[in-house]
Amino acid sequence: MTRSSSDDSLGLLAKLRGQEVDALELKMRRKAQLEQRYRNTIHALTELCQRPQPIAAHPALAINAGQYKGALLSVLEDQKRDLALHEMDMAADRQILLAAYRKQVGLEQVIDQRRRQEHLERSRREQKRTDDLAAQRSSTRRV
Repeated sequence: MTRSSSDDSLGLLAKLRGQEVDALELKMRRKAQLEQRYRNTIHALTELCQRPQPIAAHPALAINAGQYKGALLSVLEDQKRDLALHEMDMAADRQILLAAYRKQVGLEQVIDQRRRQEHLERSRREQKRTDDLAAQRSSTRRV
C-alpha cells in the first residue's frame, strides 16, 4: 500500500469514525429527550396523586376515586421503572460513545503525526536540495 493510498484510507476511516460519533451523539440527544419526557410524566402523575380527593356523596364515586388513584399509582410506578431502565441504557450508550470518541481522537492523532512526519520529510528534502545547490554554486565559483 502506498503512502498516499494509506493516507486516503486513514482519511476515509476518520470520516467514518466521525459519522459514527455523530450518530451516537444524535442517539444520546434523543434518549435525553425521552428521559425528560419520563421525568415530566412522573412529575405530572405525582401531582395528580397528591391532589386531595373530594368527599364523594355516593359510595360508587368513592370507589371510582379509589380505583382512579390506584391506577395512577400503578402508572407512576411503571414510569419510574421505565425511567430507571432507560437511565441504565443511557449509561451503557455513554460508554459506547466514549469509546467511539477515544477511537476518533486516536485516529486523528495518528493522522496528525503522519502529516507532521510528511512535513518534516518535505522540509528535509528542501533543505538538502538547497544545500546541494549552494554547494554546487560554491564549487563553480572556485573554478
